[in-house]
Amino acid sequence: MGYQPALQNKKTTIKTSSTFEDCHMSEYDNIFFKSSKVKMISSGIIPFYKSFSDLKAANAISDHLPIYFKFYLN
Repeated sequence: MGYQPALQNKKTTIKTSSTFEDCHMSEYDNIFFKSSKVKMISSGIIPFYKSFSDLKAANAISDHLPIYFKFYLN
């Protein structure tokens, strides 16, 4: 249909019982865009969990990582 994912091979959820180094779990969240209309500059995840003392505390906020997509319109 002409749409591309902004994130490729990026896991966007976190485990509750793991270490910070091995906590990414699944690729659920994404943004899809039409490449003929939008030019991607960058995209990624925001590892907010690093601001917490452990993953259980971070999971109290969310088990999904915020994602971002920087672009300009063609």
